[in-house]
Amino acid sequence: MRRPLDIVRWTAAATLLRASVEKWAYPQWTDPLLAAKPQMTMSATPELFMQAAGVIEFTLAFALVRTPLVRRVAALILTGIFVSAIFEFGKVDAIGHSGIIVVLLGIAADDARTTVRARDAARAPAYYGGALAAFLALYYLGHEALFDTGQQFPELAKLAVIYETAPGDGACRNAYCTWIVSFIFGWMPHWMMKSPGSLRVKVACLPGS
Repeated sequence: MRRPLDIVRWTAAATLLRASVEKWAYPQWTDPLLAAKPQMTMSATPELFMQAAGVIEFTLAFALVRTPLVRRVAALILTGIFVSAIFEFGKVDAIGHSGIIVVLLGIAADDARTTVRARDAARAPAYYGGALAAFLALYYLGHEALFDTGQQFPELAKLAVIYETAPGDGACRNAYCTWIVSFIFGWMPHWMMKSPGSLRVKVACLPGS
């Protein structure tokens, strides 16, 4: 039986997972902030900083749906990140993040215990890869469907199209399987780090093409 706190925890995790993908999809949204406070990047390039921030946030958010100890530690780390931002950005940031901070503190204080099996821990990388693939697809394709960004993101639009190649052309015979494998297991390839406008993926071909 799910407790109300479990529902809140899963919802908070989903919210932060989506927000982390946003850092990869639209890193330029943070350009004015990084220009005003360049010390935030700790001497890293803005591109690397945003990539790393997305990875850290996604990983910690994913940890919120894992075992009790893992999710409590992740909640404490995320709380520290949000609270530390208040000292840099003031009361506006405090008001904006107060809700998620309260939720994270509730998760950190949750002392519920569950039985953890070794096989569940062994499957964690697969679950992580699946969550990454799912949220990337939902974010990019969701924006394509909701905002009709086919003109702005021409390469992204190809994800929803199956192309037929000329007879005898086997260049993309296994493109779909290759894309799925690279999407899940190549979890941070170079094209994921680019904005949707420069997304490069492999597309499926019709059977027998």
